[in-house]
Amino acid sequence: MEAYCFKCRGKCEIEHTEKVFLANDRVAVRGTCAACGGTVYTFVKDDAEPEPPPLEHPADLPPELLHPIEPFKPFVPPIHG
Repeated sequence: MEAYCFKCRGKCEIEHTEKVFLANDRVAVRGTCAACGGTVYTFVKDDAEPEPPPLEHPADLPPELLHPIEPFKPFVPPIHG
């Protein structure tokens, strides 16, 4: 894996890599520059499982999700009197 080294001012190979999570929820790889030994970072895509594709037709839904929708019933407060 390559990253930009600010000491060498160029791209370098990363050694001793580790995956780190930044404060803004981004994922990066931290390691050391193979040439000068400085610390380098590079951003990577998260290995999270991708979301499943959307269903195209209601017939594709699993049977447990096919239930009738109850009509809206407005709330009527009880009358005390």
